Amino acid sequence: MEAKLTRERAVETAGFILNFLKLEWPNKSDLEGRKGGYLSYGMDSLSAVIFTEKVRIVRYEKREKYVRLSSEKVTRLEKHPKHALSSESRNPDKNEWGGAVRGHKYLRGFSGLTEELDEIAMIGLALAHDDLSVQEVESLLAKHYPRLEKKFVKCFMGMAQTDFEYGHIL
Repeated sequence: MEAKLTRERAVETAGFILNFLKLEWPNKSDLEGRKGGYLSYGMDSLSAVIFTEKVRIVRYEKREKYVRLSSEKVTRLEKHPKHALSSESRNPDKNEWGGAVRGHKYLRGFSGLTEELDEIAMIGLALAHDDLSVQEVESLLAKHYPRLEKKFVKCFMGMAQTDFEYGHIL
């Protein structure tokens, strides 16, 4: 039976995903100096961000930027109902980036890692919380991130089944 999704559970699982990425992401330099970020949730039916929460450690000078970006990704994704990912409407000239995913119930956005990792983390969060199916995630990763190492994807899919729970290492 699916556990009730709470703000606390979402933040905790996002933190576990950061642990997972720290251990398993093949390009470690992508994570240098990045230990956290901001997570935003929304719903298509509300046309608004439900909450934005800090996940792990965020440098003070980055907080305002990450709050704004994570919320913007969710809001923009809501405005593009045919898009599964915010990267589908990215526009660097307007400071609009990938990092949000549309689940069946929630829109999730993150800012604090690289654009690619923000989005992959949110795909994992949607899968871990049963808002996307294994098949949907496999399809998204194959279509939008075809260069991901198969070893990483296999580990990612497996860890999603356990809410990415390694314990806290950051």
